[in-house]
Amino acid sequence: MKALLLFWNAYKFLLLVVGLHLVLLLACLVLIQVDNTQILGISRWIKPAKFALSVGVYLLTMAYLMSFFQLRSGGVPKTTLSGLHC
Repeated sequence: MKALLLFWNAYKFLLLVVGLHLVLLLACLVLIQVDNTQILGISRWIKPAKFALSVGVYLLTMAYLMSFFQLRSGGVPKTTLSGLHC
């Protein structure tokens, strides 16, 4: 639980945007059931639902991957600098 709290504090903005996309996904799923308008035989709310899902997963993945980098005082990740060392 402590690790999740640290993750939340470090990447609060990204996780809030992930939550926003989750809300958008749920709204689209409700609209799929309510609105029966179709484009080429598919509900018109499928594309926005897929977009909200994909952006949410992308941002969650970015927050997870960013947790492996430690920033130096100059703002450059240590991992990047160690990769440039010859």
